[in-house]
Amino acid sequence: MKTLFSLINKTVARIVCVGAAMIVGHAARANYVQNPDFGGYGGFSENDWTLSGDTSYNSGTSSDGLTAPLNTAWSDGAVGAIGYLSQNLNGLTTGQDYTITFWIHPEEDYGFDYVVGWGGSEVFGVGDPNYGYASSFGTWTDLTNGSHTSLNVGSWNEIEIDPFAGGPIVELDFGIQQDPGYTQITGVDVENGSQNVPDQGLGMAVSGAALIGLCALSALRSRRRLA
Repeated sequence: MKTLFSLINKTVARIVCVGAAMIVGHAARANYVQNPDFGGYGGFSENDWTLSGDTSYNSGTSSDGLTAPLNTAWSDGAVGAIGYLSQNLNGLTTGQDYTITFWIHPEEDYGFDYVVGWGGSEVFGVGDPNYGYASSFGTWTDLTNGSHTSLNVGSWNEIEIDPFAGGPIVELDFGIQQDPGYTQITGVDVENGSQNVPDQGLGMAVSGAALIGLCALSALRSRRRLA
């Protein structure tokens, strides 16, 4: 009977440890974006994204200069009006801070207008003032050059934006106009930010870590008894 109880306790402990690992893994859940690098079977794919606005000059391309899995990118050369690519993000927490990062490659330094929309508000914008566009707006950082107002032309720029979620479902939009030429975007990532209201992810991670610690202690005691 004692052996049976011992076996049951060990089995329960293993289930708890596996559950704890799953909790930590869920709390560390990364990207809310589906198809973030516009890849698919055989190459480029716009699956999970919706096109709108000027869609006459958009296509897929290779993201030369970036490492795998960022092998493909959305390329847009909308003329006279912005072409948009949008996706609804699900499972967000109202009031929580999120971090958006993406790579953008402008081909020309004139005739351009780039915007990022988040829940109906534009949180990033860079444009050519000679064409009547705002040169820069929104609070963002180019992680490649440290700038908050301009992009490197002819190379990849990694952009970071930190908006708050207004609800559990938020629409993410990328808008491009490039007269002439094309601009590429890839590597779109949206993750939990540093400020959580409430901080459910952190609570789950702490709980999971505590359970894993107890599992480790239990395993250590078991080894000592066997010794």
